[in-house]
Amino acid sequence: MPRFCNKTFKRRKFGANYKDSSASEDLNKEQPANSSENFCEIIDIPLFSSVLKQHVLCVKCKKQGIDIKFGRQIQGLATELLICCEFCGLIQPLLNTRFTNTVVNKKDTKVYEVNTRLAYAMRSVGKGEAAAKVFCGVMNLPPPPKRFYESLHALNNATEKVAKVSMALAAAETLSFNNGNPNVPVAIDGTWQKRGHTSLNGVVTAVSVDTGKVIDAEILSRKCSCHFNGNLHSDECSANYFGNSGGMEVEGALRIFNRSEVLHNLRYTQYLGDGDSKAYKAVLESKPYKDVNIEKLECVGHVEKRMGTRLRALKLKLKGKKLEDKKSLGGRNRLTDAEIDKLQRYYGLAIRNNSGNLSAMKQAIWATFFHKISTDLNPQHGLSPLGDDSWCGYNRSKLKGDTYKHKHNLPIAIMHCIKKKKVFRDLSSPELLSRCLHGKTQNCNESLNSVIWSIIPKTVFVQLGTLKTGVYESISIYNQGLVTKLKVLDLLNIQPGFYTCRALQEADHARIRKAEKAISRRTKEARIKNRQLKCRQEDDLADDLSNPSYGSGMY
Repeated sequence: MPRFCNKTFKRRKFGANYKDSSASEDLNKEQPANSSENFCEIIDIPLFSSVLKQHVLCVKCKKQGIDIKFGRQIQGLATELLICCEFCGLIQPLLNTRFTNTVVNKKDTKVYEVNTRLAYAMRSVGKGEAAAKVFCGVMNLPPPPKRFYESLHALNNATEKVAKVSMALAAAETLSFNNGNPNVPVAIDGTWQKRGHTSLNGVVTAVSVDTGKVIDAEILSRKCSCHFNGNLHSDECSANYFGNSGGMEVEGALRIFNRSEVLHNLRYTQYLGDGDSKAYKAVLESKPYKDVNIEKLECVGHVEKRMGTRLRALKLKLKGKKLEDKKSLGGRNRLTDAEIDKLQRYYGLAIRNNSGNLSAMKQAIWATFFHKISTDLNPQHGLSPLGDDSWCGYNRSKLKGDTYKHKHNLPIAIMHCIKKKKVFRDLSSPELLSRCLHGKTQNCNESLNSVIWSIIPKTVFVQLGTLKTGVYESISIYNQGLVTKLKVLDLLNIQPGFYTCRALQEADHARIRKAEKAISRRTKEARIKNRQLKCRQEDDLADDLSNPSYGSGMY
């Protein structure tokens, strides 16, 4: 059957501050070069104090008797320690962290570096203040600051600035890719924090189809923070959208299109979407670029899934009914879930392998149909490709003069039923396929969504400020890697330090290696085989419908 398309993938380019993987193979073996290197350690104070008593002389009385005592907890992990001499009574206060000034609620506020790092670290792994308290407790550290939001507020401002610069660079790269032509294609997708259709938080993203990088995003929240009775909202209300959750993608797409010329000097004249919302229709009606038309493109991945959706719906509709061969549509050696997945994948490959050629695309789709209906007595492989590299085993065998046995065909009654229901005819219509000629998908948007919800878990509701921090952080990471965290720390007036730089570089290198492995042909084939095996196992283990093992209230 159809094989993988021979696409090439470019390795993402990073900034000048990013080290090549060949220069970082031994990062785990590196240590700080000298004592002046900026890094942090967690120290057992009693153990450290006992070492000082034995080996350090007092600068005043020149005797061994230096001790470290707890002075006071200033704020969170920021603590004042006292270096004391047991003989002369010398007391030297020591602060365990640096501090910076930031603006919180229009007031200058002193924020300690260790607390900001704690807040940033918690948010980076999708956790907040409650998790920080547990972490500090288990590590035998002082509890986090009571005003945890102060660090988060500063963090929000920094991540937003870094993300906007990253998106501006991505937009400039897109413009350069199109040789200065401002009319560019974008992939629009919406994602919600809560599963279902009642989410208070949502995000709409615009990804360049040409470069695969995020060039804009709209963050929406229905959560009202006003404490009053009535319909008026204060200027500081956190809600920036007041419709239903399903309309967030529509509203976000409208805002993104309406500001594209001012923000990036770009016009999004091709809209790649999944067809799940009215966003494209709303954008078309709003005419953001006046008389400039906006073309609709289909996500090949979502179009591919339509084949599986149609066949599963047909299987469910005809459940319990007999076909022309007096057998049901589903069941062993019939239209199983594994067979549906195969037909769906072959349909998708027919589109991808023939991008830019409508007639070849349509021929490849129908070649799959006739390949599955063929028998030894009636082979129908006229539409299948010829040659030694053809996916059609019959044509390869015919070329070599060998005999071919049709072992993977479906019963004729099933194929006649599928044809009668116009599944292949509808999914090979020129109107649909013409919107798939580009051969692109929304996979970039979906990948970004997974990054967002790994930083902002779907299981815990967050306010708009926290949502923005997570989304902006995700955009920077997606576009330029985890090393963008160094820019965030720089805006917070925090020196990243040796271990911070090393850890972020290691994580980026690991991500690149994982991505390169994932796109390899061998890995793709292994994933498909595992998925097919799982489907066959599920079909074999399926319950007898007349005597199910599980049912609501049945037992």
